[in-house]
Amino acid sequence: MVDDSLRAIATPQKLGTDEDQVVSSTLTIANNIPECCIATIQEHVRYNPMMVCSHCKNIIKCFDNERAFQNYLIFCQSRRRNVLTGQVNEHWTVAFRSYETFHSR
Repeated sequence: MVDDSLRAIATPQKLGTDEDQVVSSTLTIANNIPECCIATIQEHVRYNPMMVCSHCKNIIKCFDNERAFQNYLIFCQSRRRNVLTGQVNEHWTVAFRSYETFHSR
């Protein structure tokens, strides 16, 4: 069961303002995913759903369905990761820095 409070915080919303969305010619919509990560996703997601952005070094994981995305967010929360979430084309996306998982609590 997915906690509704987590869903409200982590679920990407398609907002109407330009500063909250990135819209390109391929109808890419993202909330918190950096543009460099969006380019990486568009280039690599058809081969592998998990990748590293060569520019900012974020680890990126893409999901085809919302349920798997929500479950992964719960996992990331248990690891105390600071994550960026968004939807890039049809992919629910989570991005985070790998070194954050090694900081002391």
